[in-house]
Amino acid sequence: MINLTSTSDLVQVVTGSTLAITVHASWVDLSSSTTTPGRTNTSISSAATTTVVASPASSTQRNVKSMTIHNGDASSSEAITVQHTDGTTVVILGKITLPAGYTYAYNEGNGWAVYDQSGAIANSPASGRLLKTTYLTTGTSQTFTTGPSTNTIDVELWGGGGGGGGCTSLASAAAAAGGGGAGGYARKLFAVSPNTGYTYSVGSAGNGASGAGGGNGGASSIVVGSTTVTANGGTGAPVATAATTLTSRAGGAGGVVSTNGDINAGGMPGEAGNTLIVGTPIVQSGNGGSADPVGAGGLGLVAVGNGNSAVGFASGGGGAATGASAVRTGGNGSGGLIVIREYS
Repeated sequence: MINLTSTSDLVQVVTGSTLAITVHASWVDLSSSTTTPGRTNTSISSAATTTVVASPASSTQRNVKSMTIHNGDASSSEAITVQHTDGTTVVILGKITLPAGYTYAYNEGNGWAVYDQSGAIANSPASGRLLKTTYLTTGTSQTFTTGPSTNTIDVELWGGGGGGGGCTSLASAAAAAGGGGAGGYARKLFAVSPNTGYTYSVGSAGNGASGAGGGNGGASSIVVGSTTVTANGGTGAPVATAATTLTSRAGGAGGVVSTNGDINAGGMPGEAGNTLIVGTPIVQSGNGGSADPVGAGGLGLVAVGNGNSAVGFASGGGGAATGASAVRTGGNGSGGLIVIREYS
């Protein structure tokens, strides 16, 4: 309950800048046996002390039932102080740094609360609250910008997957290529600043090639201050040429161990492609390396054909297979991924 009981009493809002702040206050006036409702809507766009509930008339008590203070700016936070004064003594009723789009609200039954842009209770300024999750799937030397309340980010990175090996054209005999390697993985917790841009790159996919080895996956990275966290891409599998009797063709190596994360891991290698020639040739191309849980490598073949592409993210393409037939193309790897979780 907020009461104004004298002609000197006021409720005021103190703002620290020129952002667009709007205030609604509702109250009832009690005079003898008469109850009269009232309200004010106030717009503030300067650093000032602004009266949002005026003094009641003589012999009248004014009881404030509710008040909402909204920060209408698109990106910046505002320092807000709500105070009661009797003309001599000033008492702080509430104080907050209000993020862009948030509302600081009072009601007689529950007191003060903070609501985010969606209208959900934010319980600000409590720390450790998940604000937003962003999935970055493309881009080189791009900028990720933190939100107005963000002071910590948890970043997970996967490098791009390598392409599966292709097969040369064979007039006779057979060949089976290996699968491409999966990208490496890293995770890092950073202290950051609100409304600040940080540079990132998402590793590209290594594509399969006709009659040639698969391409290498690209590295994913993010730069915060002087620290660059890198998850390396997987390697493409070599080309497969004519086999003799029993021949294995290596799969691509997984991305080498990542750097500068709190957790650093390499990628899963692609499986080897195998060819057995005893009478009718038997071929089995390699599966691509998988980046569990965000992707799966392309499935290897047990009959001639082009390699299967990886699915999801950061995984290797499957190897191709051929037998006295045309040139074959390895399966495409899949691109990397960066997941950023923002916390207050």
